[in-house]
Amino acid sequence: VSQKALNFVSFVSGSYDNKVQTQQAADDHDFIQFRFIPVEINCFQGKLVYFAEEADNDVIQLRYLSVVSDGIEDTVSVNFYNITDNSKYKFGEFNVESLSNISCGDIHEDQNCKASFQVRSGFVYGNVPYCFSTVNGKHPRFAGMFTCNSFTVTVPMFSHQTSPMEPYELDRTGKKYPLINPDPGYVSPCDN
Repeated sequence: VSQKALNFVSFVSGSYDNKVQTQQAADDHDFIQFRFIPVEINCFQGKLVYFAEEADNDVIQLRYLSVVSDGIEDTVSVNFYNITDNSKYKFGEFNVESLSNISCGDIHEDQNCKASFQVRSGFVYGNVPYCFSTVNGKHPRFAGMFTCNSFTVTVPMFSHQTSPMEPYELDRTGKKYPLINPDPGYVSPCDN
């Protein structure tokens, strides 16, 4: 696993919400929560994987696995895999340890649903397709940027969130989740 990919997951890792923003502009933004947790999955031995979960106004919208790999130059590619029925758990209740023995047949990839992020000093940014919607034969795309403690995202029309003029501003809540088996001596850009 490359340092670039580890840096990406280090930036992304954590739980986020836009509680502060909704208290300032409740009519313009939905309340959004995200969790990005590094996990180890038997189907993806030797690959860098994280579990992602999103809720809007306390209703689960997305729950998936993401496999991170090196892209061209300073980019990483992220492939998304659907894993579970979203109706069984509330946000934060899904136990990621239950994924360790998930079978490869339970994981489904959308070949047309891949993200790309540039990894920079102090932040990462890129675009993520909204894989559950298609407009004119393509998935709408979110634009997002992560720093060590925040996540900013611009929401496209044709998604489940309200699409205000201003981006959603999410703050990390609590500590980052630890990386799985980073190379010895690896130092996260968020630890400096």
